[in-house]
Amino acid sequence: MKKLVGLMVFLGIIVIGGLAILRFVDFNQLGAETYYVQIVDDGKVEKTTIDTGEVFETYWYNDYKIFDEKGQSQVVNFSAQKNLRQGAYLKVFYKADKGVTSYEEVQEADVPAKAKEQM
Repeated sequence: MKKLVGLMVFLGIIVIGGLAILRFVDFNQLGAETYYVQIVDDGKVEKTTIDTGEVFETYWYNDYKIFDEKGQSQVVNFSAQKNLRQGAYLKVFYKADKGVTSYEEVQEADVPAKAKEQM
């Protein structure tokens, strides 16, 4: 009986830990290099209609230069589900084999000086 209770507690801890990891870890940012970019124009809209007739809009940002904390750049294409605010600074997560995997808006003060100089 004690072994069964111990096993149940152990499995409960494993399940709760696994759920916590899935909830709080952004796997798109794991192993990615961090770059920064300032949005300077509206994205190019691509509309997709699904079988139910619902229309989804994707905003494409093509040929954007992103900069790391050393000021080195990459040219990338990435998309968003909404039109990003002009003038916004983004922290971009980039993987060489997948391109831009994630981004988040940051304040201008959070952008490294060498990256900001290049923008």
